[in-house]
Amino acid sequence: MRKFNDNQPEQRTADWHRARLGHFTGSQIVKLMGTGRKKDDVFSATAVSYIFQVASERLLSEKVVEDDEMFWLYLEQVSHTNRAMQWGIDNENEARELYEKLRGCEVRELSSVEHESVANYAASPDGVVEKSDICVRLLLASSGGNGLHWCERL
Repeated sequence: MRKFNDNQPEQRTADWHRARLGHFTGSQIVKLMGTGRKKDDVFSATAVSYIFQVASERLLSEKVVEDDEMFWLYLEQVSHTNRAMQWGIDNENEARELYEKLRGCEVRELSSVEHESVANYAASPDGVVEKSDICVRLLLASSGGNGLHWCERL
């Protein structure tokens, strides 16, 4: 079983963002899946943009990364949260508690976890349960969702 670091920064804090800086992440990896419009294009324009974003994060000045005020200013320029994402953030704890109740288990919250064998890839799972990672997705009713969905990787 994978061992997780117990001294991880809380999600969405400056230290959490720093830990993910310069990594391809689970929430954004889908951007690499498209193909280009032309026959010989390996990557889509979205994929190329994401690759450049991650590369530029690796070159970001240490002065910016280490200074909390400057780092937050940087994050405000490159980050976005829409209404659906905010709803998910606001309701994540309740969804995790419902999962625990329905499954009769304890979900351990994590911060950012680097992949064991894929370099420069990290993800922030909503939680882990013993030998299973869970990914709680909260769906808005207006988007055709029933309010809660989860996937498991055993």
